[in-house]
Amino acid sequence: MKNCINCNHPIEETSHFCPNCGANQGVKVVYVQNNNTNNNNKPVYLIVLCTLTICGSLFTIARALLYEFFAAITEDDGIATRGIIYIISSCGTIIGAVLMLARKLLGLYIYSVFQVIYIVTLGAAIYFYNNRFSLKPTNGLEEFSGVIFFYFGLPAIVFLVLYWLKDARKHLK
Repeated sequence: MKNCINCNHPIEETSHFCPNCGANQGVKVVYVQNNNTNNNNKPVYLIVLCTLTICGSLFTIARALLYEFFAAITEDDGIATRGIIYIISSCGTIIGAVLMLARKLLGLYIYSVFQVIYIVTLGAAIYFYNNRFSLKPTNGLEEFSGVIFFYFGLPAIVFLVLYWLKDARKHLK
């Protein structure tokens, strides 16, 4: 005779189930209650931001290489300088994002510096583009500056703000 693994009732040696409680005698099931319902250790918000930042920065590097190509063809130093600044700022934002994925607060500071450089360079490029081609409200091309800012500048500003929100910063040390 042996005892049930669940209720300790005496049962036959060959019994697979207890006649008293019905428990399977092959495996004892242990239920563990998980009291940790706090999901603050999972930085999903930060991971998504960093992943999007890396993708966007790689796109900006590709765009900057295109600027470099056109600068070589047109011999326009302004485009070349802007392309180099975009490449450097994008590399800096990638480094910052990778450090933030490692939960380093230093990554936020590095990201912020290079993102501000990118935003200022973009703003300067739009300003000089408008002055260079004398864009006036009557020629219809002034909307092009708004499109450039909407697609490139606005996301950069939004991401900069999102990184500085408490939801992202609370995961960084």
